[in-house]
Amino acid sequence: MEVNANTQIGIDVLKKAIDANKTQVSNLLKMQQNAQDKLNTQIQKNDTVPKSNVIGSLFDKRV
Repeated sequence: MEVNANTQIGIDVLKKAIDANKTQVSNLLKMQQNAQDKLNTQIQKNDTVPKSNVIGSLFDKRV
């Protein structure tokens, strides 16, 4: 019985470690998605050509 109890303890420890790992992976995926969203927002903000008073409004349009 002692071997079975030790085995069960080992299994419980592994299950907890797996659950903790799943949580960490989930958090990392959320962080990656947030970073990607911020990057996409930054790319959209840089979508226009800088305005110039010298050349005129011809180049002020979106590319």
